[in-house]
Amino acid sequence: MTEHESFEQQIGRKIEAIRKIYEVEPDVLCQKTGISEKQLEDYEKGVEPITLTHLYKITSVFNLSLCYFLKDW
Repeated sequence: MTEHESFEQQIGRKIEAIRKIYEVEPDVLCQKTGISEKQLEDYEKGVEPITLTHLYKITSVFNLSLCYFLKDW
């Protein structure tokens, strides 16, 4: 996390990084989670706060704990 990075930006950066590590395209992640592509894009850019429900759905796709995304806070 950078000094001036918001919570939304940090979470978004992590979502995008994990998606790329697992080589999952945005449309595939959206299909698996029920999140719209526009909303995922906003989450990844950090312009829209993510709901806990959506974050949980994303972590489930990658078999990660919510703690992965929240540990720096």
